[in-house]
Amino acid sequence: MTDHPHDTPAPAMNRPAERPPGWRWRRLIVLGVLGVALFFASLLGVDQYRSHVAEQELQDAIAEADRLDPGWRIDELQSKRAGVPAKVDSVVYIDKAGRAGVTILNTGTNRQDLIDARTGLENNELIFSPIVRLTGLQTAALRAALKPQAAPLADARKIADLPKGRCSVFTTLDITLDIFYGYADLSYPGTVVWLLGNEALLRIEDGDADEAWVCCRAILNTARCVGDEPDIWAQNFRRYCGAEAIRFMERTLAQGHVAEKELAQPQGLLQEELKHPGLLIGLRGERAHLHSFLTRVEAGRISAGKMKLYAEGKYGAPGIQDEVQGYLARHEVKPAHAWLLRHLTHAVEITKQSGSDTDSALRKLHTTVGDAPPWARKLALTFDRIAYHTKYRPICGCACAGLAAERYRLQHDRWPETLADLVAEGMLDEVPTDPYDGKPLCYRTTRDGIVIYSVGPNGEGRGDALDGDVRNVKDDRLEFRLWDTERR
Repeated sequence: MTDHPHDTPAPAMNRPAERPPGWRWRRLIVLGVLGVALFFASLLGVDQYRSHVAEQELQDAIAEADRLDPGWRIDELQSKRAGVPAKVDSVVYIDKAGRAGVTILNTGTNRQDLIDARTGLENNELIFSPIVRLTGLQTAALRAALKPQAAPLADARKIADLPKGRCSVFTTLDITLDIFYGYADLSYPGTVVWLLGNEALLRIEDGDADEAWVCCRAILNTARCVGDEPDIWAQNFRRYCGAEAIRFMERTLAQGHVAEKELAQPQGLLQEELKHPGLLIGLRGERAHLHSFLTRVEAGRISAGKMKLYAEGKYGAPGIQDEVQGYLARHEVKPAHAWLLRHLTHAVEITKQSGSDTDSALRKLHTTVGDAPPWARKLALTFDRIAYHTKYRPICGCACAGLAAERYRLQHDRWPETLADLVAEGMLDEVPTDPYDGKPLCYRTTRDGIVIYSVGPNGEGRGDALDGDVRNVKDDRLEFRLWDTERR
């Protein structure tokens, strides 16, 4: 009897192969590994693409700077600096007086004594209110604090006859974070200005306007010692200390008299200051230094941890946490580098125009910082470091015209009717322009003399800051005031 065909076993070749135990798990593991590999491969691809785009943007920014402003790198800027012969270089006496002054300040209580004396003076706004006198206690405190500084001050006063200098902020072109900005190299000039300012106050109080004027000239020349150093901090130092010299000049003439022959030379220097392109020099230096700095970060010559510290305004050796955070953010460096280069190149081009709207154009450009890459926002210039240059120009112009007006009074025994009279007399090349409106600076008589003033950033300046309570005057006067002889 034949078996039923359906009961016949199927050939082995037609039966499904038996899978080994756990095959499903192994398949999932393989698929998982492939998925993870694909994920990281895609991340790597995205990273490579972002790196390529960032590199291209950086090269485009470099090419733009090369095209618009050739010779912009730091070594090129340094090579273009004007030389100053050693025998007429004010830095010789600045370093000598500054070094000795710092040594004395760090001995005993001299630094604190001078700080205490200066604090008492600033509380009464004496620098900003030129007709306010020192009290007897203030004078005695200042005299005692300055007595140990007699030798440094004797050297510092010699700077009055040395209007040229070549103070280098940087000691090497191989810039690292520790010398990225040379604060230490400006400590001697800063100390000299501080000592001379206090000496000027004391001389004015003693009725010795001639010696006070020597101090004023020495302060102005110390401010000029940075010359054309391509660095925004150095150029800000020149502007700030130049304004200090002007305030002491105004105070000297408010309380005493200076011979006409002593007025012409500093007036000429102030005319040079008006033409000095400090902001342009500073912006070029900022761009060049940042480019050099970030190039070294990208090459590993400066750690990302140090860059993080600098971006946060800190100095010193980075810790492990700083290095780790900097390392994790290293991919953000090149986009920030490209953005900063382009941003500063645009700022340089705006500044080259030197028109009355330069300030507003730079202010508008600064608003774009909020859209910058993270590290660029941290490393970008604050507008305050730029705006001070605009503020210094009207102060300098007012002082330049003011010294010419004082010379006019000494020759004619009266004030000029207009600033144009000073040009007609050959005492001014031209009436200085107000950078805020592009027009000539304003001039008016007061009840006790004259004032030359700027309309200021809001266009509402009237030169009346000292018409009321002079003890409440702040450090925002865009004017230079002179008093009648009998009012001094």
